[in-house]
Amino acid sequence: MEYDVQVLEYFDQPHTLSLTYQSPSRRTGVASHTPDFLVLRQDGVGFEEWQQEERLRVLAVSHPGRYQRDASGGWRCPPGEEAAARLGLSYHVHSSATLPPTSIRHLIFLEDDLFTHRVSPDTAAQILEAVSATPGISLAALLRTSPPIGVDAVYALIARGGLYVDRLASPLKEHPQVRLSPDQTTAEAHVLLLASPCNAPDGTRSAPVAVSHLVALHTPAPLLWDGRRWT
Repeated sequence: MEYDVQVLEYFDQPHTLSLTYQSPSRRTGVASHTPDFLVLRQDGVGFEEWQQEERLRVLAVSHPGRYQRDASGGWRCPPGEEAAARLGLSYHVHSSATLPPTSIRHLIFLEDDLFTHRVSPDTAAQILEAVSATPGISLAALLRTSPPIGVDAVYALIARGGLYVDRLASPLKEHPQVRLSPDQTTAEAHVLLLASPCNAPDGTRSAPVAVSHLVALHTPAPLLWDGRRWT
């Protein structure tokens, strides 16, 4: 949730709910339950319970009135939803299966730099200038610039959202494969540019080629700008 732009605030073990549900023997049971988090998101507020996928599969058998698969293959807790609704809140069950392992390893790797490493304003400006001038620059190439840049300063900016890397791509220790961009939108646009054939002035199309951060447009060229189509 520290890296989820939709999350405004979260609180751990915020409140105890009383859940009422049927046991496998058809007897009605009541259980006290403290959700893992109360989460304030851009689109609503609600309780969240996080479980290992393997644990949820076991609970669905031992407590089918409490844990169930939903239509999309995810998980839900109907008695939790009912209890939260009485407070005007939502209730969601999240599985470890929804968390990409590579992304989680990246976050764990960056944890120390997120909280402890201080980056001077001059160093931050140098890094951002170099990355903005060459979106998609590798971490290895950035570290070869002058004056020298320490890798922990780069990691700290990534951890705090000042630089963007694809957390599903190469491990951060593999410097030649790690590609840096000022933000996610720029990174995605750069990937599309690298994969797109180019239109020559005579209308012919060439094979995909490497492009710089400067792109030549030829009339009449269609483009998307700020979500709107232009020519």
